[in-house]
Order: sequence, then C-alpha cells, then structure tokens
Amino acid sequence: MDHIYLAFVWGAYFFLHSYLASNRAKEFVKKTWPQRASLYRLMYVAMSTIGLAGIGWLLRSIPNRFYFSPSPVLQVSGIILLVAGAVVITLSFRQYSFTGFIGLRNDASDTLQTKGLLKYVRHPIYAGTILMVLGYGALSPTSPVLVSALCIFIYLPIGMHLEERKLIALYGNAYRDYCNRVPAVFPKLNF
Repeated sequence: MDHIYLAFVWGAYFFLHSYLASNRAKEFVKKTWPQRASLYRLMYVAMSTIGLAGIGWLLRSIPNRFYFSPSPVLQVSGIILLVAGAVVITLSFRQYSFTGFIGLRNDASDTLQTKGLLKYVRHPIYAGTILMVLGYGALSPTSPVLVSALCIFIYLPIGMHLEERKLIALYGNAYRDYCNRVPAVFPKLNF
C-alpha cells in the first residue's frame, strides 16, 4: 500500500509542478494578484523544493527491501552516474541566471539559448536527472526507489512535451528549427 501511495504522491507532485509552470496558471496569477505576480517564480521554486523534500521524507519512511545486493561494480557505476548527472545539471545552469531561475530577478530573454550543453541536447536538466535516477537506482535497488524511478521516467516525456509547447509558443520557428537540429536528451554520437 505504501508504494501505491508513493506513486500517487509522485503523480500529484508532477501534476501540480506542470500546472503551476503552465502559462495558464501564470496568467491567472497576473490577473488575480497583479501585485504578487513578480513573486510567482520564487513561490513556484519554493513549492517545488518543499514538495521534493516531502517526497524524500516519504521515501525514507517506507520500509526498504533490497531486490538484490548491489555488487561493487554496480555501486561504482551508480556513483559515476550520480556524479555525471550532478555535473550535467550543474553545467546546465550555466546557461541561466540563478537569481532569474529561482525568481529573484526577471531575466526573460527574447533570444533562444543554444550555447553550452544546449548545443548538444535540448533538455540537459532532464538528461542529468535521468543519469542521477539511474545512479541512485543502482546504489539502492529498493522498492521505493524503483517505484520513484518508474514514476519519474513516466513523467519525463510528458514534462518535456509540455515544456516544448511553451518554448514553441515563445520562440516559434526558431525553436522548431532547433528541435530539428538538436536531440531532446541524448546527444548524437558522431563516429
């Protein structure tokens, strides 16, 4: 029953996360509370962070049952994947202003960003997330971790689709051309 509850909580988190990131929600806040609209991004980031912390707490409260004991090779692989994912996410944030990302400053740009990791993949933060989830799953192959990984992997294509719809609305043909040149999360390997 704990695992069903965990999956439900992940689903609710992803639904709320996506809805609050939508233009519809942002426009509603601008119309309803115009004086608070400038704080929307900061509130969104805070709610997302608190939500993930709550899910982390829930994960720790569910009894763990290892499906198998990770071998030393699997443990090293897990650590490498975790570190690689953290590096990819960290490098991804170099394309954005941290204060703008968390909502302390409006850094909206009319120019499509395609530098850094964005030259190789359109969603480097999702790519880093995939690496980290795989790494954590290799290090801790327990039922709550595997349920969480499944929920995350189900949501990622949905989240990417919703994000790309917003980017097409914002950048139009420039973003469509970018999509034709650059893969979503896995870089092209040219041999």
